[in-house]
Amino acid sequence: MPTTSLPKLEIITETLPGGPSFNMVKVKGGTFMMGDDIEDWVGNKQTIHKVEVSDFMMGQFLVTQELWEVVMGENPSYFSLDINNPVDSIFWYDAVDFCNNLSKRLNLKPVYEINRNLKDPGNESSYDDLKWLVRYNLKANGFRLPTESEWEYAARGGIYSKGYVYAGSNDLNEVGWYRKNSHSICHGTGIKIPNELGLFDMSGNLFEWCWDWYGDYPKNPLKDPQWPESGRGRVLRGGSWRDAPRVCRVSYRNYYGPRYRYNLFGLRLSRTAP
Repeated sequence: MPTTSLPKLEIITETLPGGPSFNMVKVKGGTFMMGDDIEDWVGNKQTIHKVEVSDFMMGQFLVTQELWEVVMGENPSYFSLDINNPVDSIFWYDAVDFCNNLSKRLNLKPVYEINRNLKDPGNESSYDDLKWLVRYNLKANGFRLPTESEWEYAARGGIYSKGYVYAGSNDLNEVGWYRKNSHSICHGTGIKIPNELGLFDMSGNLFEWCWDWYGDYPKNPLKDPQWPESGRGRVLRGGSWRDAPRVCRVSYRNYYGPRYRYNLFGLRLSRTAP
């Protein structure tokens, strides 16, 4: 059965001057077993390993089209019928650029240094004609993409985890939009039930961009990993409206080059804990 009552959560509401509001949930750090026995989308085993995650903050909902349009001045979404729908059809560079612009709007220090004139030597994608060099400062107080370990820890429910296969339930119909119930469209945020941390739509609806390059999991315990240093694609998590239940598991991994733009891709904000 899904979570019927949530623990007392600390939720911070941020409001843009003259614009929309959005919620950030404070996530207490902890240690968890990351990975799964099933293979990911390219057939790699997801080595189960211990990871320690520090405190951080996570967006309660996917970033909406309304928030994106106010910050970026345009709406790239394929499913643009409702401003409360999550923004879709964004590539990874859009996502980090949005995080910086949002941080500036709220007088916070941007996390990312984006150099459009230098090529990233760690970018091995043959389909990326940009290859912008993006560096990060996780000590900055602005908004950012979650690391892959933060994303999985939050999707599993953090310290309140009940060990569900999907984010908040063992029944995907209760928590997510996927191939069998989505009618081949993306849906509005927060319609299904949340997970143990009060986070919505972490299984299904839209894949969510993470910071990390995709790479093989290590075998040794790690603390706050950001790895590897290079790769062919950035990690995407959570599955989408088009996917089978297997892809919507909290442990399932996917990746695409940072230049790919699909109507399956969205984002969820993260932030280093103050």
